[in-house]
Amino acid sequence: MSFFDGGALNTPDLSGISDGIVRAAATRDKHRKNTAKATMRTAQELERVILALNASLEVARNAKEDADRAQRLSTGIAIASLAIAGASMVVAIIAVIVTLN
Repeated sequence: MSFFDGGALNTPDLSGISDGIVRAAATRDKHRKNTAKATMRTAQELERVILALNASLEVARNAKEDADRAQRLSTGIAIASLAIAGASMVVAIIAVIVTLN
């Protein structure tokens, strides 16, 4: 007998399918929740890394400024030392001239 002449349909038992669908949906939701949590943790860690990099960059900038200041200071000291040496040489030459006269 067929469906069209009033016969019974040979349909499979679908009672377990709805349970499987519910379990699959629950598993999917659990994985999505876990993925969302992992994404949030990753974002928080990235934020910490960015903050640490910014702090490191600030330290490097400060160190460069300090090095530039130290270089200017040492250049000034070297120029002053050279000027003192030149003045000392002039004094020595004057002393030699005065002594020889």
